[in-house]
Amino acid sequence: MNNIEQQIYDKIVGANKEYRQGTPIMSDLTYDVLVDELRFINPDHEWFKKVEPGMDIAGRKVKLPFPMRSLDKVKTFEELCLWFGKVGIGPNDDVVITPKYDGISLLCNENDWMTYSRGGSDNEGMDCKRHMDLMSSVWHHDNAPVEYTFGEAIIPKSIWKDNFEGKINPLNGQPYKSARNTVAGLFRRDDPPSELLKHVYFMRYGAFGEGVDNFDSYMDLLNHMEASFVYVAGRYHTFASFLDTLFLKELFDDWSQDFAIDGLVIYVNDMRRWKEIGRHSSTGNPQWAIAYKPEEFTGAEITTVQSVNCKVSKSGCLKPTVAVDAVELEGATIDNPTGYNAKFCFDKGIGVGAEIRIIRSGMVIPKIQDVICPVSNDVVEKAFKFCPSCGKETVWNNSLVERMCPDPLCPGRLLAKLIYFCEKLEYDEIGEETLKAIFNSGIESPGDLLHTDLSTLQKIDGIGYDTASKIIEKNRGIFDDGVSLPKLMEASDCFDGIGEKKATILLSNVDNVTLRLWISGELTLAGYLVMTKIMSMTKGVGDKMLDEFSNKCQGFVEWVRGNEIPIAWEKDEPLGTSLSGVKICFTGIRDKQLEAKITKAGGTVSGSVSKNTTYLVADDVNSNSSKADKARSLGIPIISICELNEKVNL
Repeated sequence: MNNIEQQIYDKIVGANKEYRQGTPIMSDLTYDVLVDELRFINPDHEWFKKVEPGMDIAGRKVKLPFPMRSLDKVKTFEELCLWFGKVGIGPNDDVVITPKYDGISLLCNENDWMTYSRGGSDNEGMDCKRHMDLMSSVWHHDNAPVEYTFGEAIIPKSIWKDNFEGKINPLNGQPYKSARNTVAGLFRRDDPPSELLKHVYFMRYGAFGEGVDNFDSYMDLLNHMEASFVYVAGRYHTFASFLDTLFLKELFDDWSQDFAIDGLVIYVNDMRRWKEIGRHSSTGNPQWAIAYKPEEFTGAEITTVQSVNCKVSKSGCLKPTVAVDAVELEGATIDNPTGYNAKFCFDKGIGVGAEIRIIRSGMVIPKIQDVICPVSNDVVEKAFKFCPSCGKETVWNNSLVERMCPDPLCPGRLLAKLIYFCEKLEYDEIGEETLKAIFNSGIESPGDLLHTDLSTLQKIDGIGYDTASKIIEKNRGIFDDGVSLPKLMEASDCFDGIGEKKATILLSNVDNVTLRLWISGELTLAGYLVMTKIMSMTKGVGDKMLDEFSNKCQGFVEWVRGNEIPIAWEKDEPLGTSLSGVKICFTGIRDKQLEAKITKAGGTVSGSVSKNTTYLVADDVNSNSSKADKARSLGIPIISICELNEKVNL
């Protein structure tokens, strides 16, 4: 087993163990991706030849009367269609669809109520009879149609909300995290409390033993089980040809309203064919059913919108955050997914009272996947009608995507601009809340911040000596070194779509004399026309960029002069000529100081190797990088940094 294979296997084993213990460390989607990666690297790995383990608690191990296996999974409708072909399901064959409940699997003997959960290894389970005895919501029948039933122990969403959500678990003193975690925790305990187990339902969806052979169809079996046990899995009976992604999504949404589910299960309805189809030769997984778990079904939770809170951006757009009833996703508590923009909220009907599904799927930031129960536009409008900062009535922008505050001097917009300036000029460790306090004290512009003093900052509530000193130290650095013109163009927020990189290209062929005259306001009209002509001929500068510069350049000049920000002008000539004509490329090395020395000595640093390259400087002269291979083919010397210093005397 290679190192990568071992790492993936270890992650799978660890994640599986935590999941069975009720403390999942990753989403189902992330787990499935790891399993797929392991299968790609080694399809014959031992993991695929054994039963996926379950809970393993010392002292409660018992032999299972019947095997409790997992289901194979498909993630797309195309894969589902391939499964149909594999098991011989044609368009006119009937199938049964049920929810894939996100709970704990149980097997129950309906004669004596002996109950098992899936255990740690093949044909082993955990004795859960005491738990079943205390589950007062579970119905049993003296004349059950089958000997054994199996299904999922799960807490309905309505009961979870009324009895668990937002409350403290008396068993560990911690807040309840999720319904599945809670159920898993209860079944791990040897002495489960009846006052909690009474809320756990047993949703049956299968049977073993005596009586099963009396049924020819799965749908008929479930209907008879419902007559005896009441709580049986939801189901839909149809022909395979009727299925499509939209229909399956609607089923998932409908069943998700009552229980936490993480997919659907599609069964061959004709139970007479089950023996013919059989089980997987290695895992024992039944092949007459398949779990359908597309990405949008996994790691998702339905919750209710409590409010939509907007924040005005530097451009005046209202950026909504959707406050929801907190839900647990991938071990994190989520209560404020982004609402993106006004159009998204109006189109989807996202406002107070809306029911939405949020998903994480390995993302750091949760997103709204879809809306189950939208609200009217009148309700949505309440969050967007007025600017949250200045209170002015908002307007739609030209594209009808954003709601905008029309006031360019809106305090919220000015604060956002100050925050943006500090981010771009790297005021490290000065967070948004600190800048908000500074702004509210009357320091509202970059110029105000640059020209403030230590004592003024220390008078602001919440600003201590350390924070104030860091700001003053940064200000001194800016006055000592200046700020490059391209960086300043980005930090000013005067230009749309022209960041530091594009500004560098735009100004690259304009001499410093012209640029100094432009910033000082002394550039003549003729000089301005020459400057923009040079820009238009620069590679990488298009009409859109040039128009943006022409329309906003005077505003930028006024901003620079008004804020009195010193500019770090590039040297017109290199400090030396010792490397004049020398072109150097690097591979495996990133040393900005060395690159600056080369440039100041008259040399050129190139990002690629060509016939004009003088040296390729490598961290390893025997490197097999593409640059090294090309250098060898062109006969260009490959040297180390030490050799470079010796050759050019830097």
